[in-house]
Amino acid sequence: MSFCSMEAPTIMCVDRALKRNLGMKFNRFHSFYAGPDRLYSLLKSLVCGEWSIIKTVELLIFTTDSSIIIIIDDGGIPSYREWGVDNLATKKSLTFLKYYTLLKPLGAPVQSLMKESERIIVETPPTPIESKLTAYSQSGRRKAVLVEVGSGSDAYDILQIWNQNSMEKTYDLKELGAHKAIYSAGAWGSTIVWNPEETKILYLAEKNIRKSEPFFTSHSRRKLDDPEPDDKENMARGHEYDFRQTWGEQLENSYNTIAVVLDIDTDGFRYFTLPNNDFACDLQWVGNNSFIGISLTDSVWRLGLIYCGNRESRIFQCDEHGHRYLSDSKRVALCPRVAPTQDYVIWQDRETFGPHESSRNILSRKIFPTSTDPRYEDNHPNVVFQTGRETQHGVPAVYDGFPKSCFSNDGNNVYFLTTYNARNYLLHIQRQADNLTISVSDKFPTDVQAILSVGNDFLLVSCNTSTRIPSLQLIDIKTGDFGKIELTKSVPIHEPEPKVVIIPAELPPDELMPPSIYIEPVREGKIPLIVMPHGGPHWSHSNDFDHDIVYFTKLGFAVFKANYEGSLGTRFDTTDRLVGRISEPEVNQVHELVQQLLVDNPVIDSQHVFLCGGSHGGCIVTHLSSRFPGFYKAVVAWNPVIDWNAMMGTSDIADWVCVETGVSFDKEKLVIPTVEKNADSERLRTFSPVNLAHRVTCPTLLQLGTEDLRVPPSQGLIYYRALKSHGKDVELNVYDDNHPLSTPAVRANVKIHTAKFFNKVADKPIFID
Repeated sequence: MSFCSMEAPTIMCVDRALKRNLGMKFNRFHSFYAGPDRLYSLLKSLVCGEWSIIKTVELLIFTTDSSIIIIIDDGGIPSYREWGVDNLATKKSLTFLKYYTLLKPLGAPVQSLMKESERIIVETPPTPIESKLTAYSQSGRRKAVLVEVGSGSDAYDILQIWNQNSMEKTYDLKELGAHKAIYSAGAWGSTIVWNPEETKILYLAEKNIRKSEPFFTSHSRRKLDDPEPDDKENMARGHEYDFRQTWGEQLENSYNTIAVVLDIDTDGFRYFTLPNNDFACDLQWVGNNSFIGISLTDSVWRLGLIYCGNRESRIFQCDEHGHRYLSDSKRVALCPRVAPTQDYVIWQDRETFGPHESSRNILSRKIFPTSTDPRYEDNHPNVVFQTGRETQHGVPAVYDGFPKSCFSNDGNNVYFLTTYNARNYLLHIQRQADNLTISVSDKFPTDVQAILSVGNDFLLVSCNTSTRIPSLQLIDIKTGDFGKIELTKSVPIHEPEPKVVIIPAELPPDELMPPSIYIEPVREGKIPLIVMPHGGPHWSHSNDFDHDIVYFTKLGFAVFKANYEGSLGTRFDTTDRLVGRISEPEVNQVHELVQQLLVDNPVIDSQHVFLCGGSHGGCIVTHLSSRFPGFYKAVVAWNPVIDWNAMMGTSDIADWVCVETGVSFDKEKLVIPTVEKNADSERLRTFSPVNLAHRVTCPTLLQLGTEDLRVPPSQGLIYYRALKSHGKDVELNVYDDNHPLSTPAVRANVKIHTAKFFNKVADKPIFID
């Protein structure tokens, strides 16, 4: 699920398009040998060399009648943005700030910036940032900075308010007692936002629940010896071990939210919670006294939220007068966006349950200054776009959330991307009177991976491809020609630049699955190949930047990013075609694609075809190694799905098992965490890679995270022991990390071990000398 904010100045890059796009720039480097020290040095140079857009991007937009260009002297566009980089020496991710100013001749029209000779780009050196979260006001004159003090269980938040000259105020939020830490995880969308008048801050925090005292203290013992019938304090004792529901993988400390409005002028705090223990998130203002957000419906079993766009939720409006739901129940509401004109909101909509990611509808509704405004009684949501073969009218299906900044300054245009044909297409919603229409542009540059901010004349975007590092660019939307202005250079991941081939180049008429991407480095002789099917399974590979591609192609591997039936990115949603058939069509399709790839590219070394995948991608590669013994040289699987029966009761998304395998369940009861019918149990067994462990002939490396709630490490351990019992060649690495294995030190170790493992099992040294 993607959550995003209404405010143009602060753009948290959590939408799906940019999550695929998180990456680094790389220094050039020389050839090297295969030893582990050399591998480490290479990886260190990759992730520590320069920068990438991985945390936030800010663009200050100062408006005139039709332009984003004015700062005092009508001289240029100012922008400043936060970047991130991994520091392998400290094993931490660092954030720093860089300022860019795009200057043009005084009085020249904004479109003159398209001529390189007419513009100057000025940038500052990077400045490290120690804050946990930063939120800028609309004008950029004020900002709220969240700083974490202390560490571990003793950590608490300090909220600083800054103006253009200095720090105005500081609030020790621990002293309030009403809440714990302010949410900063990207899954919760906008968690600190300024109101339009820049006098109030709305933030989202973990609600403070009174800590229960244990039974066995001197004070408790005295109370128990002489209890009072109405002693509520005594009744609350001994509950310190009570189970409390969270939202699963990577969100295990999120229990209950509280929305807080801080009036900077009066230092007053107001607190808001939703009824029925529903969970508020992704907050944004409507005017200066009311706000909108997403309400996640509470249930007897909270299923995991991250990577899952199918959890029941509604759009709500809340203020001191009360609250109101703006969208229907029993549906999913995603990434609401309030127009700058404050008179309407748009959001994405889909059915609950079903595939965890699928195509979405787009809805809109008029909004009013307060939640109790009587005009709401005659006002209902309108359908802007409805997914379906009969309703899309030439527009590709919508798979990606709205970016946080998606509106033009006048609120009449909305810009966002959708994944289609292994690239991103620009979708444009235009408002004329009260009518919203959607269209698609075929002229939009193919390397745009995320929209970071929107003006009336330009889009600020992140651009990259599988072989080009991320860069910041401005794209002209005024003329419709989509010309580019580079703020940072787009350069190859290394020299000579690898070749990229989209397979097939043109989709067949049925469009049952999106194209796959083949990346081939320049090297002499036969080229070893790594096959990488994506996880999900309802996700997709696109022609975008990936750390793994940089690392492995520099070592001399070709990489095949394989899509399959059920992947996102077809013109019409085909995710349902995989539901109930998991572990069968996608496994065969990936193998068939690899076979055809070898025929079409004889430079590939067919004796050194390797497999690498995680999550459901790990399920696919372990199936491939057992179903086609002798074809693949080795397999690396991180946090793979191995035993579908065991997943039912241990994963934080047990509904995923039912949906993908076709096992029926009562949606009202959510999921019974076990298989109730013998036939279903046998069905799950046949879908499980562990069932074919005895057929594996190639060496296997498993990489597991001990904190993984999505695919528990017990899955990989089952496979490890099964392979061992059959006398197979298998190795196991275990990390103190969660599902994606993405902390800096772990990510580096995973890459190095993968490369070393492939080189070790090869018949000959395969790294480039």
